[in-house]
Amino acid sequence: MLGIEEKIIMLRYNLRKEPIDYALLFDMAREYSVSVRFGFTVPSLDFKNEHYSFADMAAYKHQIIDFVRLARLNSVKAHFSRPLPRCLFTEKEWGYLISFGGAKSKCLLGCSGNYTSRAVVNPDLSVYVCYAALSKAPALFNFKDINALGRYFKDKVDILREKPLKGECYSCRYYKELSCQGGCLVYKYDSA
Repeated sequence: MLGIEEKIIMLRYNLRKEPIDYALLFDMAREYSVSVRFGFTVPSLDFKNEHYSFADMAAYKHQIIDFVRLARLNSVKAHFSRPLPRCLFTEKEWGYLISFGGAKSKCLLGCSGNYTSRAVVNPDLSVYVCYAALSKAPALFNFKDINALGRYFKDKVDILREKPLKGECYSCRYYKELSCQGGCLVYKYDSA
């Protein structure tokens, strides 16, 4: 890959339900000294896609732990790309995933007050602030400035962040203490 050494890159991998050999992925990460960002595939709002449901995440949580363990054994840094429902893991598993897999239970979007830091402008000049297909804004030039764009997304994101993923969240200590939002916000979007 000519010229790749001068670029800042990161490898991205979506976990799959069927077993897979990660050797090529880890070889590339070591060869180019880059980390691997990984995660479950989430639903798209634009089209029907294969994705993990909450039940799937619970059933396949071992894949996350195995992937992080294998990355460590292969001297590759790996971190989870999306927030996870905290209730899926024991304290020991969660501690391991935070320490070695960059696990988080809240979306980074808007956490520091900036709702545009991850904005993507499409060819038609519409804007997404998350590639997981959260709400698409009108064309970029419909906003007075970047702050107006941020306010547009803040309202939509905050409503989703505060909404429980499922009824059991109301009695969950992580939800009550606002340390978990129940996974990727896209799971809550269709019922917002």
